[in-house]
Amino acid sequence: MIGTCWYCGNDIEHEYEKPHNRLFHPECYQKFQIERDKQLNEYLKLKTEIMYERALRDMEKQDHICLADYYDEAQLVHDMAIADFNKFQSSDEMMTAMELVRMRVKAKVQFKLGRRRIDFLLPELKVALEIDGSLHKFKVVKDSQREIEILNKLNENDSGWDVIRIPTELIEQNLTKLVPAIKALYKKRQQLRKDNSGFIPLYWSRTNTMSQALAVNDKTLQDEAETPSSEL
Repeated sequence: MIGTCWYCGNDIEHEYEKPHNRLFHPECYQKFQIERDKQLNEYLKLKTEIMYERALRDMEKQDHICLADYYDEAQLVHDMAIADFNKFQSSDEMMTAMELVRMRVKAKVQFKLGRRRIDFLLPELKVALEIDGSLHKFKVVKDSQREIEILNKLNENDSGWDVIRIPTELIEQNLTKLVPAIKALYKKRQQLRKDNSGFIPLYWSRTNTMSQALAVNDKTLQDEAETPSSEL
């Protein structure tokens, strides 16, 4: 049968009565792939540049920040993002990276742990840092399951690790409070675990409520924790 090549527009012979996929001459498909990969790379680079620009603009809006103090940190984060388009998933993660570098907090970005990826692993603080956008209010089950897996894996051979979740709205309000907040939350969570047989009390957050509900298979508690609210 005769069809049309989706690259050059010329006739192409094929064996299908009604082909489900686009048809290409072998040499045309090779050219198509090269052009497609080039376009994808250009798109990802532009997307990354826009994300970076948004991060800088959000920082400029904060009265607590003098952007001149972040020049070297910003350049480092920009270079990391361009070298690997999957390094940062949002402008808030870029801002977080700049602040961690400025505060000399060692971090592993998009750290792979089993089948999970952690936004930032902070080895010296024993913290798995997750940056949560507003959509996480509706992902409490997945976040709880994810948190359980991360904690089990991190504490397998080295106890004292914890997961700290920081909402993006707080990063956009006052980035300079990020590191002090991480340290304070870690200290508080570790004390709560010590006082409550390793668990975080139910009132702390919906994610922790769900984590306990999943651990004891309490369906009623799971339903309560899954209900969206103004808190993460």
